[in-house]
Amino acid sequence: MLSRARRFAPLLVEAVSGAPLAASVGQTVADVPKAMLSDARELAMVVLVDRKRSRVLLEVPNTLGWRLHFGCSAPDDDLRVAALTELTASGIEVDELCEKGLMLFTFCNVVVAPIRVRVFEAMLRSSTSHGRFFDFGDVPYDRMWADDVVWMPALLLSGLPFSGRFVFDCPPSATSRLILHNYESMRQLIEVSRPSDADFISAQSWPVWSCAAEPDPCGTFVESRWWDMRPGVAEERCLIIAGRATLEIGGEQDVVIEAGDWVSFKAGFSCTWHVEVDISKHYEYFDVAGKQWTSSE
Repeated sequence: MLSRARRFAPLLVEAVSGAPLAASVGQTVADVPKAMLSDARELAMVVLVDRKRSRVLLEVPNTLGWRLHFGCSAPDDDLRVAALTELTASGIEVDELCEKGLMLFTFCNVVVAPIRVRVFEAMLRSSTSHGRFFDFGDVPYDRMWADDVVWMPALLLSGLPFSGRFVFDCPPSATSRLILHNYESMRQLIEVSRPSDADFISAQSWPVWSCAAEPDPCGTFVESRWWDMRPGVAEERCLIIAGRATLEIGGEQDVVIEAGDWVSFKAGFSCTWHVEVDISKHYEYFDVAGKQWTSSE
């Protein structure tokens, strides 16, 4: 289940009419009353992944008629069971469904009920002849809804929970245009600035990591899932001592870091490093309260 403590994305605009909401309202995508979601508008989407081979299974037949994603409808409390039942009926064997996301879709200039979608991830238990596999880097976003390219790359890369509000200009169709969203992108999981005097002094006692520049093979690598190896860690803070690197973020603008920068990586951040000048950094890990992390072992 999604953590109750996790922040859900705010509504941005009123769920049905699209009217602006006052900042003080504080509603989120989890707060829309079920009475507003009529006509089977509570849906489940299952992202079928093979993480060992970095690929995702799409084009599996489903009762919603979705061409690429696998989806189903049911009363909200039964969505997980319904999804497992329909996957089995489609000949897909998976391990337990893990809830990863909650999305709210609304539509402007038309009376169409909002659609709230719970996103589950499932690891394939065995090979299948149903559907079609796509490598994580080759997902056909040009054939999908406009929101997919916003949230799906980060889910495939990081596997971390997310939420978002997506506003389209017309009812669901191949021509629907995404006009507003508040999904927290991968780019928002990194901050680059200059260190304060206090931060600069503190960092001098932290460990040092170094890496040779390209064309050395070590100079190109994928950011590790350091939060998985350190329970309770929410952030890595770094002082770049020397060098320069470009961080390639799938589907978003690259980030350049260089000597003198103060960099904060949030848990879930993923990128490909391209070290252009031999780089070194002081680094340390912190928990959600901003306190320096220490191992419990």
